[in-house]
Amino acid sequence: MRRRLVLLAAMGLSLAFPALAAPLSERHKVVLYFPIWSADFDTDAGKVIDSAAKWASEHPGVPLDVAGYASITGSRRANALLSDLRAQVVKDRLVAKGVPARLITILPKGGTSYIDNPLESRRVEIYIDPR
Repeated sequence: MRRRLVLLAAMGLSLAFPALAAPLSERHKVVLYFPIWSADFDTDAGKVIDSAAKWASEHPGVPLDVAGYASITGSRRANALLSDLRAQVVKDRLVAKGVPARLITILPKGGTSYIDNPLESRRVEIYIDPR
């Protein structure tokens, strides 16, 4: 069974990023998984990205890091390009939903952060940064 997306810390952004009236003490992370050799995300992942964009619009000025990853199958160059493309696709969706591009940093990681499960290596992580 394919896992399409996972929110770490909770099942919804409203729970993953509680109240936030007080300063954040740590980075909050949302993780999206992608099919093999693809930068396409499904409807559910799109909804999560849209929720992150909504949260960002309610908290202007908070930077986001978008880290793209790929598995270690294939060449380093191909994985570097794919991880960058995955991160860029997520950034483009965030910008289309109103998040200022200047607040989003892309971090292409290639196959540098391999996890035992190859599915979990094909991901993008969106970090809400409390800087």
